[in-house]
Amino acid sequence: MAGNNVPAPGAIPEDYFSGGAHIATGELRCLLDAPSLPVFSNATRPLANTVPVGTEIYNTSDNAPNYSDGTDWRTAAGVITS
Repeated sequence: MAGNNVPAPGAIPEDYFSGGAHIATGELRCLLDAPSLPVFSNATRPLANTVPVGTEIYNTSDNAPNYSDGTDWRTAAGVITS
């Protein structure tokens, strides 16, 4: 691992997924090969009722992920996004 308890690029410590200690210490980790969300703006995203319920996108108008409830696009907090 590199300094400051941050793993070297592409490396995940053996104990990363055990115990929840990383959450308790407030550490934030990103997996380099994690899948990315489709990117849309409010103007270019499909209608929420044309995609499966639970579909997630990254909304560049909100600079945040959104999900479809089958009728509206919502933020992670559940607020309808226009």
